[in-house]
This record gives sequence, C-alpha cells and structure tokens, in this order.
Amino acid sequence: AVYLPALNVLGDAQRCQSRIDIQNVGEWATKALVLFWGNPGPCPPQCSGPIHLFCSGLLRPGATWHVLSSQVPPDAVSGAVFSAFGEPHPAFKDGTDLFADALCEAVNARILHRCERYRAFQIAFEKEGVWDAGRKRPKFDFSAFPGAPLAVQVTRQCATPGGGAAWSGYTGLTEAERGRFDPTFGGFAFHVPLVYGEAAGWNTHLYVQNAGAECTSVELWFRPQDACRRAVICEIPALAPGETYPFDVSTCVAPGFVGSVWLRASVPAAIAVDTLAERALTTSRAQPAAVSTPTAVQGVACGPQKREDTLSLRSQVSYGPLIYREFQGWETRLQVQNLSATTSARVKVYFLDEAGDIITTMVDWICPRGSQTFFLPVINGLPGRWVGAVRVESQAWWTTGAPSVPPPAITAVAQLLRYGDAARTQVLAAMAYHLFPETQAFDWQLGPAGRIPGPGAVGRIAIPDLRRDGERSTEIALQNVVPVPGFTDAAVFLLDQNGLLDVVCQRLNARQVEYIDLDAWGFVNRGFRGSAVISAVAWEHPVPGSGRNLVGLAAVKVERRSLLPGNEALEDAAVATRGVPVFGEVALPEATCP
Repeated sequence: AVYLPALNVLGDAQRCQSRIDIQNVGEWATKALVLFWGNPGPCPPQCSGPIHLFCSGLLRPGATWHVLSSQVPPDAVSGAVFSAFGEPHPAFKDGTDLFADALCEAVNARILHRCERYRAFQIAFEKEGVWDAGRKRPKFDFSAFPGAPLAVQVTRQCATPGGGAAWSGYTGLTEAERGRFDPTFGGFAFHVPLVYGEAAGWNTHLYVQNAGAECTSVELWFRPQDACRRAVICEIPALAPGETYPFDVSTCVAPGFVGSVWLRASVPAAIAVDTLAERALTTSRAQPAAVSTPTAVQGVACGPQKREDTLSLRSQVSYGPLIYREFQGWETRLQVQNLSATTSARVKVYFLDEAGDIITTMVDWICPRGSQTFFLPVINGLPGRWVGAVRVESQAWWTTGAPSVPPPAITAVAQLLRYGDAARTQVLAAMAYHLFPETQAFDWQLGPAGRIPGPGAVGRIAIPDLRRDGERSTEIALQNVVPVPGFTDAAVFLLDQNGLLDVVCQRLNARQVEYIDLDAWGFVNRGFRGSAVISAVAWEHPVPGSGRNLVGLAAVKVERRSLLPGNEALEDAAVATRGVPVFGEVALPEATCP
C-alpha cells in the first residue's frame, strides 16, 4: 500500500486540485485501488471511513495510470493506493474474471463509509492475510495473490493566500517510509527538518495521516533552529485510520519560528509538509526515525548493508541530485536535521558542480534533534544555466580527553527558490524535496560488475509521471552518487500507458549530474505522457583490495508549466519530486548499453 496524506486540502480548507500518477514497478500485471477520506472525525466505531473508491485499468510493468483531477473527489483530504493482483483466478465467476476486478467490486460494495470494515480489509492487506468480504463473495488471499509494487506521485494545484495559483508535488509513502515500531520506547517517530511559524513570509502545515488500523494520538515536539533549549510540545488528540489531520504550525509556536519538529504516534503514519508563502508553495515529506535493532548495522554506515537497516532508512549521508545557483533567478537552501536525541552532530556539506567537482564545503554543529540551514554561497564565473548536486555527511567527532563520538543519523531537505527582485522579497516559484538517505541511493555491494544483485540493492529509480506537451515539460536531474573514480552505465526506459516506447543509455562518471530536458532531447514527441524507469546496467567503481564494486543513483524530476508573459508573479508553476527507489526487479527488456 502507498499512502497519500495531502490531496485537495491546503491548510484546513479545500483549495486544491490533485492529480495522482500510479506506476507499476513490479514483475507482473496489477491494478490500483485508490481509497479517499474526507475531513477527520471521531475514532472508531463512529468514524466515517473511506468516502470514495477509484479503480485503475490494468497496468503492465513500468507503465503508469494517470488519475486526473476530475476523478479525485473535491472533498478528498487524503488517500491510500492498494495494489491488486492483475491476473485471472478460477475462484471468481467463470475463471476469467481478474482478482483485481473482483476485489474492486467487493471494496466498493462493503467498505465505503464503513470504517470497521475498512479496518478488517487494511489489516488483512498489510499482514498479507485473507479478507472475507462476506455476502457469498470469495475470500481474498493477499499472500497467495499479491499485487505488484507501486510508485505513486501526487501533483497539486492550489489557490494561494495572495490570490494566485501554486503547484507542488510529492511521492506517496511506502511501507518503509511510514515508520518502524521502536521496541525500546514504543511507538513510531518521525522527523521534519524544516518548519516555519509565520516567519519571513512563510508558514508550514503538517498533514499527518494515520496509516495503521487503530486510532492514535500524535505528539509534536518543535525545536527552534540554532538553539538547544527545550522543545515546545503540541498534540493531535485523536486520528482515525486512513484520515489526515492538517496541523498549522503557527497555532503552536510563536511568530517568527524557524526550526524542526519530530512527531510520535502509536501507529505507522504518513506525513506531508506544505511550506506556503503569499504566492508560492513547496511540499516535502517527513522521514521515519532510525530504529536500532539487534540485526541492524551499528555505527558508521559502511560495508555491506543488511536488509533491516535498509528498510529503516538509517543514514549518516544524504544525497541531493539537484541544486540551482544563478539559474534564471533560483537559489538553494539546505536544511539538515540531527536525528539523535542525545548527541550533537558535526555536519559537512559538499556543493558539487555538474561534473561532480567540489565547488565549496561548509561545516557546522547541530544540536540534538535540532536543525541548521546551509546556503549555497555566491559563486562567480558560472554559466547562467548552472545546476549541480549536494552531498551531506555526519562526521565522527571528539573532544580532548573524551572518547570519539560516532556520527549520528541525519536527514535533510533542499528548498529551491526563485526570486523576482534583487532584494529577494518576492518569491515567484519554489520547489522542495527530501534528500536521498544513503540506504536508498548507494550500495556497498560485493563482487564484480554486472547485474543488480537483487532485493536490497540500489540502482533502479522509477519516475511515475513524465510528460512533454504544450503546457508542461519535464526535466530529470540524474546523478551517479558514487565518490570512487569510475563510471556507471544507466538505461532510461520510456513508457506510455500501454507499454515500452524507447530506451536511452547514459554514461555517468563518479558524482556527475546529467540534466535531462525532454525539450532538448527532441526525439520525445510533443503530447507524450507516460513514465520512466532508470536502471544501472553496468558499472566500474572498484575499491582496490576490497572486492567491492560500488553502484549508486539518485534522481529528482522537475515539471515546469509554460506561463504567459506577465503571469510569473501570479502562478508558481514549478514542481520538484524525488524519483522512487525500486528494490527488486521490474519486468522490462534487458538493455545493453555500448
């Protein structure tokens, strides 16, 4: 299942239209069932349950189904996407009916507006059990007939307080991104590196969605930036399964607040973060807290990673494939949060150019569970269309007479802003995305170069929505994040809704960024609307004497809308969303790059 915490809501009002793009990133055909919820209400059994269901067409591996804004209910606050097995099963009717079609009919007839029945369905689906729909319907065995993995992107167009329109987007939250239970302290914890409370014209809204099967309360601990003093605590008293509570940060903290927040709940959660100015909007996501278990890798994240640690997203290094400097008026801010509750973090940030060369570095201290902003400084002599990347690392440190302190885990958000004046008072456009933790971008795998070694490996990225039409164009910043000299050959599979169209090979040197512009490529026809899968096919990044041959990719997609002259100040028309890491095979033809 993939959860969508923010749809047609901005703050506490219905001011948006949403488009949902659902991509099959598995090995067999599947269908997507999208359930929608309205405004939050009481806990079960009085909760209202899902208000609407949408069922997609059949999705072949790599293809995307586009749920248009007209197909999303106007009062939809949140949603969840469930993948259903897309092959026939003899238990249904005459043996030709699809498992997914029968499931869609049963969900539509039995679950809408019935939260207790949704709970039974959700538990069976998440636990890979059997759901009994009743009324002489067949039982649905989700273990024997699983749906394929999905990658989901949400794009929202919202009315801003200044009277214009703003676009933003985020990727849906999968199982690993909804948190893991902490056996020591209990509950699920999440971190948001950057929140504003009516500061410098910005304010933040948190959309906290209950992704579990029980009602929960949620604690929010706000800590100001550059300060190690006590946090301010607020609470969401009750949240029913599937529902989202929009939380306005300015109702909890004093005006002028800039800092971070960590949240705690008793169930898994999906959290989206809106940062809103008068005419600009960015959306990012919360990251689940790192959970130490007996099987997790302790200390510095180097060497082969175990599967449990990969799923926890625990990381001392983060990668941002896209930053702007002097790019048509854009600038970059990087917000880094220390995830440790007890230890200060010494963080080093590397700003890189397109070739992967270091332009400058910055080092600073961050309080326990605190945050810090790193600005890309003024760099002279760069061309006007300069783009690059950023690498953030938490470093070990010590003081005289004391033992060494291991590097704490970190998380980071990149905020890209475009100004309309030299004084930087008018924001014309804004984008934000969560940096890739090392466990989702970089693999310390063993053995020779060749195919991706299997589940848990890194080297495949899904782009659920890719388009080139009269109004919109897509750009992809694709980075080889490996710091060891060498190269990686990556294949870019281009697909429309019905199947594969073309394959393009890219060779990336260590730390290099390839900025792919579909308009510049030329061979992608106007009117194209589809998806992409990027896969490493061969790489040479050997570490002498160790047997390691490293691989790592990260990608961010940018969607721009064409505006009429004079409308730049009325509409924020840029959206940035992370590519979705794929852990496993995608049933696409094998690409052979020269």
